Amino acid sequence: MPDTVLVLEKATSEGWPLARTAKEIDSKPEAATELIESFKRAKQIVDAENPAESFRTGVRFSIKDAVASGFHDEKAIETLVTQICYRAADLGFLIKQEGTSLAQYSNELRREPDDELPEEGK
Repeated sequence: MPDTVLVLEKATSEGWPLARTAKEIDSKPEAATELIESFKRAKQIVDAENPAESFRTGVRFSIKDAVASGFHDEKAIETLVTQICYRAADLGFLIKQEGTSLAQYSNELRREPDDELPEEGK
């Protein structure tokens, strides 16, 4: 998979056509499209300006995925809760890595919807 990530990074930065990307990762175009989108989302999470924004972006994607997949029952709720817990664990890792504390990101984590929102696709 690391080789695939390197190819996806190069493909997105250089604007490769889908057919070339699919060929380079030995995949069908439909699967390549999904991998490209997943890569772009992961990049937004990883490249966020701080751990709190990374957490918010990851949670936002998890919620969008839940809604898109027909978020309609208890199992779906539990799946979403699990995804948010994974995001919380990631936040803890990032905070530990930076040597900061959760309290330092309080304002970013409490930002209201009317406050400046990041543009999607940035």
